[in-house]
Amino acid sequence: MFSYLSLFFLLIIGGVCAYNAKLRGRNPTAWFAIGLFLGAIGLLILYLLPPKREPLSSVAASSPAKPLPEVTPQLEPTPAPQAPATTPHKLWYYLDEDNERHGPMSFDRLKRAWVEDQVTRETYMWNEDMEDWKTVKDLPDLLDQLGEMDSPNQ
Repeated sequence: MFSYLSLFFLLIIGGVCAYNAKLRGRNPTAWFAIGLFLGAIGLLILYLLPPKREPLSSVAASSPAKPLPEVTPQLEPTPAPQAPATTPHKLWYYLDEDNERHGPMSFDRLKRAWVEDQVTRETYMWNEDMEDWKTVKDLPDLLDQLGEMDSPNQ
């Protein structure tokens, strides 16, 4: 049924699948077989899958060991810089009095809503790091960053 040209084409596709599978950290033998039986669809599937990460042991074995820099003791430990509790990259949501959701919004926009009295201490807030909605008064770090005295809604 298959002509020799079709078989040759599928062998080429299988080889291309095997080569690209090896580059993407996958089993080249298995992907050769997939490419042989599925043709271009196998190659498409290979590229739709995310590349596998190399195991840490193989990365450590393949890279030459670098000597550690010499550490000189310090007389006084320097305090590590503290990151703010609310990163500027978080996107915030809040529920207004009618339980209508507003957001996503940056922290700057949230602070503007706080100053404009759209967000109060009783407003429910949420971001991707939180499990449930909480009121602003239950989020002391957020309350500190919003500046409790900036808004008349205490």
